[in-house]
Amino acid sequence: MPSRYPMLVSVAFVLVFLYFVFPISPQLEDTRPPIPFDAVETSGGTYTGNPSHGSIVDVSSSPDLNPEQKPGPVDTIEVPVEEVQPIASVEAPEPTTAVTAHGEVSQAQFDNENDALGLEWSAGKIYGSSLNELTGVGNHAGFVNAALTPTDSRTPYNNAPPFIYSPYPEYNNKAWKSTNKGQYVACNGPDGKIGDVLVFSGHPLAFEYSPIGSWTPLGIDSNLCFERQTRLEAYGYTEHSTSEQAEARRSQSFVDWDSVNWGQLQSYCIEKNAGRYIALEEKLPINNDTLTNGSDSETNATTSNFEEEGNLTRDIEADVETEVSDDLSMDEAEAKKLGLHRLAKSKIGPKPRTAILLRSYTGKNYMENDRQNMRSLITELSLRSGGEYQVYLLVQIKESDIPRDQTNTTNYRKLIESKVPKEFWDIVVAWDDKTMRAWYPKLPSDINNVHQSQWLSVQKFGQEHPQFDYFWNWELDSRYTGHYYNLLEKLAEFGAKQPRKGLWERNERFYIPSLHAEYYDSKFRTTVQELSGEDSVWGAPSVANFTQIGPGAPVETPMDDDYRWGVGEDADLITLAPIFNPVNTTWPGRNDVWGYDGPEATPRRATIGTQSRVSKTLLNAMHLETKKGNHFSSEMAPMSVALLHGLKAVYAPIPVYFDRAWDGKQLDKYFNPGPKGVSGSTEESPFSWGRESRFGGSTWYYRATPPKRLYNNWMGWDDTGIGGPDWEKVHGRMCLPPILLHPIKDVVRPLDGFSSKSELPY
Repeated sequence: MPSRYPMLVSVAFVLVFLYFVFPISPQLEDTRPPIPFDAVETSGGTYTGNPSHGSIVDVSSSPDLNPEQKPGPVDTIEVPVEEVQPIASVEAPEPTTAVTAHGEVSQAQFDNENDALGLEWSAGKIYGSSLNELTGVGNHAGFVNAALTPTDSRTPYNNAPPFIYSPYPEYNNKAWKSTNKGQYVACNGPDGKIGDVLVFSGHPLAFEYSPIGSWTPLGIDSNLCFERQTRLEAYGYTEHSTSEQAEARRSQSFVDWDSVNWGQLQSYCIEKNAGRYIALEEKLPINNDTLTNGSDSETNATTSNFEEEGNLTRDIEADVETEVSDDLSMDEAEAKKLGLHRLAKSKIGPKPRTAILLRSYTGKNYMENDRQNMRSLITELSLRSGGEYQVYLLVQIKESDIPRDQTNTTNYRKLIESKVPKEFWDIVVAWDDKTMRAWYPKLPSDINNVHQSQWLSVQKFGQEHPQFDYFWNWELDSRYTGHYYNLLEKLAEFGAKQPRKGLWERNERFYIPSLHAEYYDSKFRTTVQELSGEDSVWGAPSVANFTQIGPGAPVETPMDDDYRWGVGEDADLITLAPIFNPVNTTWPGRNDVWGYDGPEATPRRATIGTQSRVSKTLLNAMHLETKKGNHFSSEMAPMSVALLHGLKAVYAPIPVYFDRAWDGKQLDKYFNPGPKGVSGSTEESPFSWGRESRFGGSTWYYRATPPKRLYNNWMGWDDTGIGGPDWEKVHGRMCLPPILLHPIKDVVRPLDGFSSKSELPY
């Protein structure tokens, strides 16, 4: 026998041994054909190759847990996230590595890549953008140029004159009257006629493309740059300067803000425009007497009334001609030129009204910038639109501040007057935990707190204010550099034009333009549908002992629908972050389910951050479910109730920027690591405990550094060596494109050498 045979026999024996000891899991065998990503069109040209989804792990994302196959339910966490600590162990555990659609993904990988990118020349490029370096000046193709009016005025900090920016419809013209009831009547502001915001054409090169999300599918012109004075001067901002020019500007724009009554101004405005809206007495009554008991029969009987009330405007406008473009290859700019927004053409009807609820509490210290931001919200959304929106300050009265004599309303009034600036007294709606416990007695008292039950106060507000069709839950520590009316109207339009087919699947993915292409409403959605296959939410899921109020699907399967169902239907929920499946993640609130079928079997969804819009229909459903003792924690409540009831929920992919130059494949790997490329349903989800640092360098996350640093610089202040008067003399005046920033807390001029920092609790 030749000498090599014994060696070959030994090798064969070792291979056989390894095969039986380490068998290949059938779960990792991908038998599906790869999705054709070749030649994907992107904003930067054509991308060739298969970027990330060639091999997909077939892991079920169903919330029905099987203890034999998946980890059992974790005990419900009923403490604030910031108080949760990791479970201690005798030995430090090895870093976990998950096998995902992108291969192996771990937090350690992210940390290494994040550190490496931090050493690149491109790190921190989002900081230091000024009016001196704008690109794309004058390029506003595909957008309504009527919104921009050139001026001849010059500013001391830029040679190019700004534009007047008025993103409102042309009220009272023929086109407007063809779809709107009544007559628009202009309203006054604190010092008379309301002026418009000024803006500069062009954008900083660092904001050429957004890594996650995009203004393009939302129809918002991103080729604009806002600087602090032209954006906020009308709302009380003045430069910290003693120059004669600054002093003259102060005297010209001076308003005694303590003499302003924003509640009264909004009320006068609504009275002037009352003919445009459904009269309050025409609204269906809300009868809480039938809800006190909370029995299933009573609740179900009332549901139909609430459903009818919530859809009153829809019923009036039900006779519509739906005109949908079948050309899915059309991009957003082409669609805009042709006027095709895939929205239903409605007959003349009343304008829906929206309440903006600014979240606050009795211990809040209102900085001058907080007040300027609140004034801009009221002016741009409510007064300038003729009452389409109405802004309220939803104030939580802390337990330590509740008056001893709670029957005397004068005590509450005095409390509010001592805690809130005078100009906002008449827009305050106060609430406290004790009142919420009385409204919802079937909820465990220990979860009746703002952390786990933030929506209860909104639900109560909805019951007491039936004149509104929609409700924005708005964080007071968020900022938008652009125009508020333009933002909220475009978010609403985006929600209405989204088809229901594949909607929940699009909702649970971060939209990455460089990878998914800028064609959100065509190529992105068809790609998502191909990835999802038959595993798609279609109507409401089947849940035992549960009656859905949403509409039934018009056809049996989504494959029988040509992206038509839901087009022109206003969204019941609009979120600003993905709506993900928390099951199989380690997000602390994943099992915060009370009532229903319990955390083991109740389908649910979550969104990090509660800044979102809910319809009256959804809010009423949430109210009725809570009356029965069915409840989800704050960051699951509206999404999960919408899912269970078959209502329309939409994640609007707002732009999110990073302080590192992540490419599309990297972002997809770390932010969409779940089965079939979703953001949740896996331990390696960016929302899982210990993975949230992936958002640390982003512009929209409750614990991120860039928002405050960018805003400080934008306000003309030095932060981390950039910004401030001396810096601007050399580099130019700071400006930013339209961008949502969160969190922005305690906006005051920082001390010299200050650096913004947002720490995670681990």
